[in-house]
Amino acid sequence: MWTSLLTALSEGRLLQYTVPITGIELGQTAVTAIGMSLILLLLVGSGFFSSSEIALFSLPNHQIDAMVERNLPGAKAVKSLKEDPHRLLVTILVGNNIVNITMSSISTTIVGFYFDAGTAVIVSSLGITSMVLVFGESAPKSYAVENTELHARRVALGLTAVEKVLWPLITVFYYLTRIVNQITGGSPSMESTYVTRDEIRNMIHSD
Repeated sequence: MWTSLLTALSEGRLLQYTVPITGIELGQTAVTAIGMSLILLLLVGSGFFSSSEIALFSLPNHQIDAMVERNLPGAKAVKSLKEDPHRLLVTILVGNNIVNITMSSISTTIVGFYFDAGTAVIVSSLGITSMVLVFGESAPKSYAVENTELHARRVALGLTAVEKVLWPLITVFYYLTRIVNQITGGSPSMESTYVTRDEIRNMIHSD
C-alpha cells in the first residue's frame, strides 16, 4: 500500500488514492488520518520492545525462580525467554527495528503530502526521532525500571507471540549475530542481566 502511495506522490497525482484489493478511494485527509493512527500504534510497539529489554534483562535469575515458585501470571513465560538470552535480545531488536522503520516510512509518506521530498525527509526524521526518544524509549524504560518484575510478566507472553510470528527472520539474525560475535570476540556475558534496578534508575535520572 505505502509503496504505491509513494509512487503516486512522486508523480504528483494524489487526489484520490485507491486502496489495493478493497478498491476503496481515500482522499489525502483520510490517508493522513490512517497514517497518523498507524504511527501512534507503532509508537506503542516501540515502547513495548524498549521497555521489555530493560525489564527482562534487569531481572536476576533467582528473582525469576522465585516468581515461578509463587506461580505468578507470566512467570513461566519470563523464565522460558530468559533461558536463551541471545534469542530474546534478537527478538526484541528485530521487533523494535521493524516498528521504528515502518513508522519512519509512514511518516515520510504523510509529510510528503504537504512538503517537497527533501523537506519531508528532514521533518519526518526529526519528528519521529523526537517521538521515539520520548515515548518509545525514555518514558517506557523509566516505567520498566520502576516496575521491573510486574512489567516483565506483562510483556513476556507478547514477546513469545512475536518470536513465533517472526520466527524465520529472528532465526536468520540469531545465527548471523552468533557468527559476528565469534569473529569479533563478543562475550556472551553481554546478554546476561545488565545491571541492578537501582543502577538503571540512577542512569535514567542522571540524564
